[in-house]
Amino acid sequence: MATLRLKGRISRDHKVTVDVPAELPECDVRVIVEVPETTDRRAAKAASLAKIFLEIEASPGSGRTKEEIDAYLAEERASWGDRP
Repeated sequence: MATLRLKGRISRDHKVTVDVPAELPECDVRVIVEVPETTDRRAAKAASLAKIFLEIEASPGSGRTKEEIDAYLAEERASWGDRP
């Protein structure tokens, strides 16, 4: 399957218009639409990420250090014994 990268336009009535090279035969095609990211979309994503980071920061967590967690996991694994 050949792949072409072409520019097109989405109209107000939600139709995609693309001009293809004249040498292409009439056939069925698969269309993948890549919508460029706008400043508004970037700002919305940034706001969404900021909200997630604030929620993470506000959650108390376990209060244990990495070393304490590692020690707990090692102890738990040791309690499993040699299981087949």
